[in-house]
Amino acid sequence: MTCTKNTTWDGETMDEIKVGLQTFRQSLKVLDEKLEGEKIEIRAIGGFALLFHKVRQTGSTRDIDSVTRDYSPRVQKLIKEVAEEASETLQVEEGWLNNDNVFDNDIESIEAMLEPFWEKVEWGFSNITLYVADIETLFRAKLLASEDDNLTGRTQDLPDLVDIFFKEGKRTLGDCVDYCTKLDISLEKDYPRVYSRLVRVLKGECLV
Repeated sequence: MTCTKNTTWDGETMDEIKVGLQTFRQSLKVLDEKLEGEKIEIRAIGGFALLFHKVRQTGSTRDIDSVTRDYSPRVQKLIKEVAEEASETLQVEEGWLNNDNVFDNDIESIEAMLEPFWEKVEWGFSNITLYVADIETLFRAKLLASEDDNLTGRTQDLPDLVDIFFKEGKRTLGDCVDYCTKLDISLEKDYPRVYSRLVRVLKGECLV
């Protein structure tokens, strides 16, 4: 577990407690054992998925956001137990696995707006089937969230979007625009707020 003070693209500072990919993997293993035959599915779309794809430069996140229906009361209780029983080397917050994702977990809207593709992760679980959103799905989600702050209320979305661009080798404005065009997205026309912010970031006028 780490406690960090991050500087966001617009100069904000905030203290955050976050953990890395391996801590989540170990926590999922503990949950898998506790399930004792009850099967669940996880479709990760947030920071956890970015960590899995080695996109997020900070190397940490607060939780696993899953695009799934609410888990049973028993499963929710077990998720909480994992957090309560966590040791110093395996410490996660109470809501470390949840479906509090962008779009208020409106699965139909997510399917329609993002047309997500899910990659299955083989981590040897018996009761958990784990999927993560692919890079293109994460890109579309972060693009929407960066344009409209009301979707998430977070300042992390734009830095994540820039990290995806960099991960894909896009480090100039022209590269970023071309990348969007190949996805049938007009960055300047459809996402003017993101476009103007991106111009500033790439010129070094603000931090991400």
